[in-house]
Amino acid sequence: MKFLKRSARRNPKVSLILLDWSVRDSFHLLHYLARQDVPRDDFEVLVIEYYSRVSEAIRKFEDQADGWLLLEMPEDCYYHKHVMYNAGIVLARGEVCVVCDSDAMVKPGFIRSIAEAFDRDPCLVLHLDQFRNNRRDLYPFSFPTTPAARPPGCSTPRTRSTAAITAPACARAGPTSSPSAAPTSTWTSSATSVAPTT
Repeated sequence: MKFLKRSARRNPKVSLILLDWSVRDSFHLLHYLARQDVPRDDFEVLVIEYYSRVSEAIRKFEDQADGWLLLEMPEDCYYHKHVMYNAGIVLARGEVCVVCDSDAMVKPGFIRSIAEAFDRDPCLVLHLDQFRNNRRDLYPFSFPTTPAARPPGCSTPRTRSTAAITAPACARAGPTSSPSAAPTSTWTSSATSVAPTT
């Protein structure tokens, strides 16, 4: 295990955990996180790499990554997302942990909407809806606005990709799993669908 960067954020409300297993060719979520409408100290970004690759895609936005950990698993070992989730949760300093794809687009109110949802109910499990867009005219990725990326060619799958949870809810809910976006997909998330725990 090797730290390339350790988070210096002391009291973030939200910890975003981004995963890679030497496959991501874009971390454009970091571009959109730089445009959030909350103070930067309200959230931290942790990147967990399963193998030992130092991604050039992350280097482009390295100033937006607060923590960067290489797990340095053997190359012949098949990746396990849950190992990366657990490493991110252990490193997280935020009250709320969010696991999401690194190639997502988010609106400027993304972090605020998550924090507000947990302020209203700190024991909830929050699932964030997404839409996918496979428009080739957006590639190489041109960092469009959300409205520009949405129509046409969008679909909203039945699965949820991003989940957020706090420590009290985590004790009741158990582990969370999420599929990743295909390398050529663009998707955006917004905190709009809340599922309270029982």
